[in-house]
Amino acid sequence: MDKETKQNIYKKIDNIVKNVAFPAWMMSDTDLEKYYEALSVKIVQENNFMTNVISLNEFLAKQQIDLFFNRPNRHQFGGSPIAANAWYSSQYNSLTIPMALMNPGLFAINFPMATNYGALGSIIGHELVHAFDGKGIQFYYNGSLHRWMSDYSLRGFNNVRSCLIEQYDEFCYFPSDVCVNGTRTVNENIADIGGLQAAYYAYQHYVKVHGEESRIAGLEQYSMEQIFFLSFAHNWCEYQTKEELRRNLKDVHSPPDARVIIPLRDFEPFGRAFNCRIGDRMRPKVHCNAY
Repeated sequence: MDKETKQNIYKKIDNIVKNVAFPAWMMSDTDLEKYYEALSVKIVQENNFMTNVISLNEFLAKQQIDLFFNRPNRHQFGGSPIAANAWYSSQYNSLTIPMALMNPGLFAINFPMATNYGALGSIIGHELVHAFDGKGIQFYYNGSLHRWMSDYSLRGFNNVRSCLIEQYDEFCYFPSDVCVNGTRTVNENIADIGGLQAAYYAYQHYVKVHGEESRIAGLEQYSMEQIFFLSFAHNWCEYQTKEELRRNLKDVHSPPDARVIIPLRDFEPFGRAFNCRIGDRMRPKVHCNAY
């Protein structure tokens, strides 16, 4: 990657709008009244459920139409604070982490930082890396369509992209012709891999500043570095039926097990942390070096 492209990356990161927990205006009665003043809801009369549904849809549709005529507000959430999700907007160059994600399992003040960085940290990293996936690189720091990556850097990006497509195409289930679609999922795969690595190095910086964390009581056999990786993997732990797998294989995200296995085996610190031998399944000699 050349110097000019790196400078553009830093500029884009520096200008990301960070929306965390909930919009500030939600704490103001005046602002709430103003936000909903165009919404008419009937709560007294009978048989008005559909009337309220239609009124709500009109209210939401008007908000979308207004986007065509008004200067975009880069600080708007674009979603609900109670949505158990996070998102990055290329058009706004904004990153949103709703309150719903700030709960035990992903984050807690009294949790070891290894778990917080591994769980919620990797999700934040995932969304951040969307700023630099196949879609994100088409948008400039202010959200405008603008090519800011040099030809040299773009060739390097496309080489990594091709490697990842091939690698995920080879992740198959029984029968062996049921495989991940590497092309369809490539942007999410880039974000998964980059998000894990961003969270890992952020945690390493935390350890450098604050010192090593004590091992967790009852889990002393695991180092805190291993706990970090286990927390990352726990994000995608689920039971998956055959029907659910078929649906997942049609999504832009890879199935949960692929979202764990491939990013980890592509990341050398994971293999070292768990003492995997070079050439083992989780520490292959040849893999894609995305970052």
